[in-house]
Amino acid sequence: MNLVELLEVALLAYNPLEPHLIEDYYDAETDEEPEDADAQGDTLALFIVRELRETFEPTNASDVQLLQAIDAMQKARNELEEVIAGLLTALNEET
Repeated sequence: MNLVELLEVALLAYNPLEPHLIEDYYDAETDEEPEDADAQGDTLALFIVRELRETFEPTNASDVQLLQAIDAMQKARNELEEVIAGLLTALNEET
């Protein structure tokens, strides 16, 4: 599995109505983020691409690539859950 395939799997799962979402956030020809990626407006899609690019190791087998991607997304989910918990705590202190 190459990086483009991995990103396509993730972004299609994230937004099945936008099958070409990857083109806004990753340039397969240059292996870089397009200059206007931040301007596309979907910062969660951009975050997913950035996280998966950081964890991608081209010499790993596909199953290892997928496991690393899952691990990266689970870590992000856990961090977001901590933010939500903090916000809920602040809300409870306000009431």
